[in-house]
Parts: sequence; C-alpha cells; structure tokens
Amino acid sequence: MGLGPLLGLRHVAQPSLSYSYAPKIDQGRYHVFGSIGQMGEQRHLGVSLGNTFQAKYRKGKGTAKVDLLSVSSSAGYNYLAAEKRWSGIGTSAAVLPGNPLFDLRLSNYYDVYRKRSEYTNLDAGLRLSGAFGRPQPKTAPGKAEADTALPGQASDSTAGILIGETADASAADGDSTGTPADSARPETSGSLQGPGGLPWSAWLGLSQGWRAGQGAVQSMVRGSAEASITKNWKVSYGQYYDVRQRQMVSQEYSVYRDLHCWEARFSSTKSGIYWFYEIRINLKSIPELKLQLPKSGRASY
Repeated sequence: MGLGPLLGLRHVAQPSLSYSYAPKIDQGRYHVFGSIGQMGEQRHLGVSLGNTFQAKYRKGKGTAKVDLLSVSSSAGYNYLAAEKRWSGIGTSAAVLPGNPLFDLRLSNYYDVYRKRSEYTNLDAGLRLSGAFGRPQPKTAPGKAEADTALPGQASDSTAGILIGETADASAADGDSTGTPADSARPETSGSLQGPGGLPWSAWLGLSQGWRAGQGAVQSMVRGSAEASITKNWKVSYGQYYDVRQRQMVSQEYSVYRDLHCWEARFSSTKSGIYWFYEIRINLKSIPELKLQLPKSGRASY
C-alpha cells in the first residue's frame, strides 16, 4: 500500500509462554537460617503477548521505519493455589515508543474474577532541548562554499531546538555569555557547551491514576529545566506538584561550576516542611576525593 509518503503498515506479534517449578525444601534435611522460612513447592505458568504497530515511510531518497504503538499483556497461572489460580491481566501501552521528544504510556490491571479494572495509570511527558547562542553573520556574496561552514555552526544533525538560525559555538568562553571578543576564541573540548552554543533542556510530565471504586486518586505534575548560562556555569531546577491537593510536594535546584580538573555544586531540596542543602567540591577524575558540607532540618512553623 502507499498513501503519500506512507509506504506501508506492519503488525508484529510476540507471544511468550514460560513455566517454572521449584520443589519443596525439607527443613529437616537442610539447614535453614532462622530469618529464612521453609520453602514450599511452587509451580507457575506465565503467558504474555506483545504487539508492535509500525509504519514505513519515505525519508529523503530512502525509507525509514517508526514504531507507532506498542501493547503488551501478561497473566499467570498458579497450579498450587487453592482458588483463583489465574492472576489478573496486566496491560501496558506506549504511543510512539522511543520518541526523544514525546512520551505517552498507559498501564492497566484487570481482575478476571471481579471482571473489572483495579487500577489504570496514565503517564505523559514532553522533552525539549536546544542551545543558546548568537547567530552567525551571513556570508558575503562571492565567498567560497567552504567559508560558509564556520566553526561551531550547527549542522543538520544537531538535535533539539536551536535558538536563532545558527549559533556560534564559541560565543561563550569561560564565564562569558558571548561578547564580540569571545567569538574569536576557539572552542575547548569536554566543555558543557553544545555544538550550537550553550545547551539547555526542559521536561514536563503528568501522572494520573485511577482506582476501582475510588475514581481519580492521583494527579501529579513534574517538571525540570537545566541550562548552561556560560561554558562553566550550569543551573537546574525541578518540581513535583500535587494537582489534587493543590500543593507543591517537593522542589530542588542546583548550581554547578566547572573548575577545570575540579567541579563544584550547590544543591538544595525542599519537601514539605523538610529541607536539605549541600555544598560539594570534588576532583572530576576521582569523585571520592571531595569536600562535602551537607545541612538538613525542618521548617519551624
């Protein structure tokens, strides 16, 4: 089949069957430690089915394949159970699994005896990344084609979202945020600086949970952001918010400084009435060689 760039669809099924057996261990025959009880006979059968739905499409002069949806279900059978030998059916599904920007997952547990879903969880996430930097000056007419590939200029393989048309990789050197004098400095290897400038990333996630007879029991929003404000300075922030309770569960942030062979970090976390912060300086090659000053406590209100 073919529909525009779409060349075809494919369904891949992966059934699986497993059997496990463990004999009864006689406590009188073998020495058993006091904290470990006697082990009885076990016989178990496991059944699972994985499904992957894929699409094949045109990409440039060639073709590419993408996973659209994956669904897997599993159940177990206990031969020695007095009753209710079948376990519930656990199912998980993911939309566009492996996508670096988007994440959507659904999980469910179905009780075959009560004939109802005991719980359902939904997790969604969005990831963004890019680089801050000053756009490259446009090449004057008549310049050789080789001159258009300026040092640090972003290529087609640069991942994430790039701020501006192109970014100067040497726009920030050391603690500079990118002055004209800095742009002439060569980029050093092993720095926090990405191919298009100073990298940044952000993530936002939602977790929703439902339980049988209770409805929605959980609604959480999580988020984090990280950015290199210069080549040697990096800041990050994360939060965990309870939508149902309308309160912040926890927050954390950190400030990182590259000290060539050493590195320093200040981090702070607050969860409810409890807080914690830490100052740490360590050798990059030997992280165990460090100076660490932790402090914790609780709010006095």
